[in-house]
Amino acid sequence: MSIEELVKSVEYLGSVDKSIDFSLHNNIAICSDENALYGLGVLAFSILKNIKSKCIIHIFFNGSLQESDKKRLERLTSLFDAFIVIYYMNNECFENLYTVRNITTTAYYRLVVPYILDFYNISKVLYLDTDMLVLSDISDLFTRSVTVVYVVKNSTSKPLEWEYYRSSIGMLHDSYFNSGMMLINVVAYKEYDIGQRAIKLLKQRDFKYMDQDVLNILLENLAEVDLSVRYNCTMSVVNNQYMAERRVDIVHFTGNKKPWKLFTEFWGDYDSNNEVEKYSWKYKYYKLWRIYAEASPWNDVELEWPKDYHEWRYLSKAQIKNKQFIKGVISYYKYLKNKKSNNC
Repeated sequence: MSIEELVKSVEYLGSVDKSIDFSLHNNIAICSDENALYGLGVLAFSILKNIKSKCIIHIFFNGSLQESDKKRLERLTSLFDAFIVIYYMNNECFENLYTVRNITTTAYYRLVVPYILDFYNISKVLYLDTDMLVLSDISDLFTRSVTVVYVVKNSTSKPLEWEYYRSSIGMLHDSYFNSGMMLINVVAYKEYDIGQRAIKLLKQRDFKYMDQDVLNILLENLAEVDLSVRYNCTMSVVNNQYMAERRVDIVHFTGNKKPWKLFTEFWGDYDSNNEVEKYSWKYKYYKLWRIYAEASPWNDVELEWPKDYHEWRYLSKAQIKNKQFIKGVISYYKYLKNKKSNNC
């Protein structure tokens, strides 16, 4: 798999160019399309705001980047004296692969990131999903010695269901990980040809969790799986009691309740939730995301309006709870209207 097959063009932002030795920096990879740009921007801002070491952010992009978003990324490079490289991807390798609602071909890009970065003699890369937020300096992550990949075990409140699911895709051990954070040994990943083998497997059958499933299958005996939530704290972590003394450096807004959705705009505010609720640990991270967003070059982007009747219901509930009764009633009407049209 060559870089020519995978990438249509490359753009360098900041003072970075081909003459810079990328191997002397910590390298972070993010995959995105235009639908995930808000999350990408806030994530990149949170990384650069907190990291103490020099790093390069590599963005693997599906489609074309709007000039307004390019200017926001350039603003990041000037704010933090940072380097950003954008790879405009060729989708031919991923044609006809299974996708699900709200998850596009872009999800498969992470499979080939090491093949592309090997061109720059990068030996180690940290991959992060766009729906994450970095809360502290993660420089120490890059000091880890990694055989192939370092990952975090998938958190779940339904362990029996996941035990059955792992078995159904052919896994033998309780080591299923969430692929939203992966510290990858580029050389070893290429030597095992994980990306090429993954794409081949994906063409043979559809997997519910797409690239994450095939990575778990291929890396079952090769991945170093962390049992803590420090570097990938998902929304599936069980409850407040479990989280009471857990350190979190990277939070992951898994599921469909993303922090850029309008119905989450009150989450984390004192009056918007019951602080003794079993899962209230996560609300503060939604508020933190909004704080980072407001401080970032994406501070003029509005939160996303509901896209289906479920989200209209969430928004109505949040508005009424926060005494925005007229707005809440309007949103509830839109929930009923969208639900009716969806069932027709």
